[in-house]
Parts: sequence; structure tokens; C-alpha cells
Amino acid sequence: MIYGKGGAAWVGNRDGFDGQVAIIVPSLPTVVAPLNFSTTETRVGWTVGVGVEWAVLRYWSVKGEYDFLDFGRHAVTFTDPFLGSASINVRQQISEVKFGINYRFGPGLVPVY
Repeated sequence: MIYGKGGAAWVGNRDGFDGQVAIIVPSLPTVVAPLNFSTTETRVGWTVGVGVEWAVLRYWSVKGEYDFLDFGRHAVTFTDPFLGSASINVRQQISEVKFGINYRFGPGLVPVY
């Protein structure tokens, strides 16, 4: 069986950035301050995909699928407890490939003539 699919998608993002910044003031010792930016959000977008599934035994099948998800462009604002906030622009797209093995429980539907 060959199939296609499409529809709405959502993703829960947890973004973070850890680093250090050197604060240099003339005639004073250099101070190194840690950066700890983080943010979380839920994004809504769209998805399309194609796949193929093969029946290999009476109750078993194998499948392969490709999905593309797009969540558009948006600004992410990171907040540091000491230095405040910083924003960056992000375009989020996801390509995923899935492989699977399926087992069908029970006898299934029996045609009636």
C-alpha cells in the first residue's frame, strides 16, 4: 500500500544557551560572567508525508515513511537572570524518516457475500 498524508502539526520546543562573557573595564580586573539563557514554547505548523507498507505474513507488515514538518519563522527570546534578554530569529523545519513493523491483532473483518 502506498499512502500520503497531511495536516496540522505541533512541537514543544525547549531552547537553551550556556556560555560565558568577559566584562572588561579599563584599570579593573577582567570579570567572567556565566550566561544561562533558556526558553520554552509550543509551536503550531503543518506536515506532509508519504509512505509505503508491505504485508509480509498474515498478521505482520513492514513500513517506511517520510514526513516533512514546517513551523515557519519566529523570534526566540532567551532570558538570563542577570543580563536580561536577547532575541534571535529561527526557521524551524523537520525532516523525519520512520521505519516500522506492525502486528494486526485478531482475525480482522470477514467479508460477507
